[in-house]
Amino acid sequence: MDPQNKRYLIVQADDAGLWVAVNNGISQTINNGVVNSVSMMATCANYRGMAQVVGSHDHVSMEVHGVGTAEWDSYSWKPLTRAVCLTDPKTGFMYKSEADVLKAFNQSQLSQYRGELNAQISAISTYGEVSSLNTHMNTWFANAHLMAAYLESARTNNILPMLMKPDSRFMKQQVEYFKGGKFEEGLKATLCVLDSLKDKEFMLDDMVIRVDGLDYTTRMEDYKREIGGFGVGVNQVSIHPGTLDNVNGFYLPDIMGEERATKRDLDRQIFTSDEMRDFLESEGFELINWARVKQFVDEKSD
Repeated sequence: MDPQNKRYLIVQADDAGLWVAVNNGISQTINNGVVNSVSMMATCANYRGMAQVVGSHDHVSMEVHGVGTAEWDSYSWKPLTRAVCLTDPKTGFMYKSEADVLKAFNQSQLSQYRGELNAQISAISTYGEVSSLNTHMNTWFANAHLMAAYLESARTNNILPMLMKPDSRFMKQQVEYFKGGKFEEGLKATLCVLDSLKDKEFMLDDMVIRVDGLDYTTRMEDYKREIGGFGVGVNQVSIHPGTLDNVNGFYLPDIMGEERATKRDLDRQIFTSDEMRDFLESEGFELINWARVKQFVDEKSD
């Protein structure tokens, strides 16, 4: 790898295990598309089948989507451990938002936060080698203590923590996106931690995690514009594929609403298309996964 002079791209499918229709969409982007990294949710019952699919593809690496919240109204999940710090006492399920997690945050319970992340990593590792840890929503970046737990869990399990360069385009966009909102203070803490680590830890040069288009053409152009803005280095686009199929009498819109489900179906279509494959080739990207990045980092540290 030569991140100083080449453009690398990780195409990561997030939320694997969330629901069968999500797994089906991700499977299509693995088999027929350009996805080369899959981020697994160990708190959701459907992760095991998806982990087996990922493990059967040599070109795809397996990551842990560190879960700290259960944000959907009609579908919730519990921690793998007895992490009361992440459990809403009113429902018995994980809190719905990062704001709820912060409201209940107790520094004396840091071992519970670490223990839950370690349990999620262990559960996914049962099905194959894990390369990295990232955060579902922004829970583990909500304050400096949670981020410390995130970093420690990654190091304890000898995997890479997904981190961003503090001066990246992505982090600048995040600052604007969360300005004046509930996560603004957490983002400031995140930036301070990232700045202190920028010469010590591997960090992505840039990332895209959201585009807004609600039809194929608009969403494709949104992705092309954002991905085309990547410079040299290791970049990532995080997508959320799914299908609108009937699964045991349930549809994805039943869980997350029509708009979000439509976006997931469009991600599936776009990242299995020849148009996207041709675009990435024309831009000169070398597609890599987190396993390759970890190998690169390990070799540099030897």
